[in-house]
Amino acid sequence: RRGSFPEGRKPRPDHSPVESQSMKVLLITDAPLAAPLAGDQLVTAQLLQALTRRADVEVLTLRPGGWDPAMASGARLLEEPNLGGGAPPQRLARLRALVGSKSLLEQRLSDLSLPRLRELLSRSHADVVFFNHLRVAALLPQLEVSTGMRTVYVAHNAEYEAYASTVQIETNPLLKFALAREGQKTIRLERRVVEAADLTIALTAEDARRLRELSPSAGVQVVPPAVPRHVAAHEAPLDARRVLLVGSYLWHAKFLNALWLVREVWPAVLDRFPSARLEIVGKGATRLLPYVRATDSIRVSADGPDIGPFLRDANIFVNPERQRGGIKLKTLDAASFGLPIVSTVAGVEGTGLQAEQSCIVANDAAGFARGILRLIVDPVFGRNLGVAAQRVMQHEFSDGALQDRVDRVLDGLRRAA
Repeated sequence: RRGSFPEGRKPRPDHSPVESQSMKVLLITDAPLAAPLAGDQLVTAQLLQALTRRADVEVLTLRPGGWDPAMASGARLLEEPNLGGGAPPQRLARLRALVGSKSLLEQRLSDLSLPRLRELLSRSHADVVFFNHLRVAALLPQLEVSTGMRTVYVAHNAEYEAYASTVQIETNPLLKFALAREGQKTIRLERRVVEAADLTIALTAEDARRLRELSPSAGVQVVPPAVPRHVAAHEAPLDARRVLLVGSYLWHAKFLNALWLVREVWPAVLDRFPSARLEIVGKGATRLLPYVRATDSIRVSADGPDIGPFLRDANIFVNPERQRGGIKLKTLDAASFGLPIVSTVAGVEGTGLQAEQSCIVANDAAGFARGILRLIVDPVFGRNLGVAAQRVMQHEFSDGALQDRVDRVLDGLRRAA
């Protein structure tokens, strides 16, 4: 399955070409889409919408649940209640992954019937099958795909890199050991998936490079998500000092990033500007309350349905991300509102933002604090950064840009047939 297909794959001579407009596409995803959408679900919804504009699309969901009809508009939902008996509980899957040879993702898929899934693939007569996320694509190396059926792995992240960078910031020795062990298994799994797929889609150029390192002859293309257009945040007073952090702190790495900001960065900001205020917004933000009660300069808001009002009211957006891999959708949102951004290198991966041109980049606590202080002292510079960031979003992350990239993927698959 190697050769000259775009960036590495060869055509299969026994499959006649079809026009991309009449392609039959099967998208396999792990769970139904329903509002409000998490980050990976938003990427999935955008991909599904772009595919339905150019192909005849069916969707197979590995786990039961109710779809939002608007999310599936233009696609046919396949009902298949007999794929598995139900994923094992998360704690049991983690224990099995810790002591066994299979990764956590493989353990979570252990109840699924591979013979039944192979039968469904054969009956679908799809020209292309998209395996959405590694938690679905982990099945790909075990499947016997029909001759002529092309397979695409949609990599929301270079998962092995995410594990490796999380190990570097973890302070608990037991968790560090468990994460490192899981990361090694994930490297092997992700390599098998990339080698089995005819094409891999990455969300960022950085992840595309990482995935090619797993399998140098693999075909990998970059298809970043779209970002809604917004008017710039309102003209706040020049002396306003409202700093915003948005994330999901139920995810341990995000929680550690927020703690780093609160403990290592924010005190230096307060030393210079005691009136500065930090707003921490997102799922699980109340986990941070024990660490911020001693100061009235930090406010925590959890589980709000819409971050738009927070983005409009803020003067500065911060992303202390230290986990590499994937694309940081909240950074894209902030840029689309025209907010000046202070971020680590990991926090602007794949965004197209450039240090000193459309954002400030700093990886250590002192540099991060200086970046925030610089924007407080010079709000005009901050507004210029925000305008530049917003232009990047409009040019590189529009709906049209996403559709063009998906069209090129389908056209390449058609030519390779």
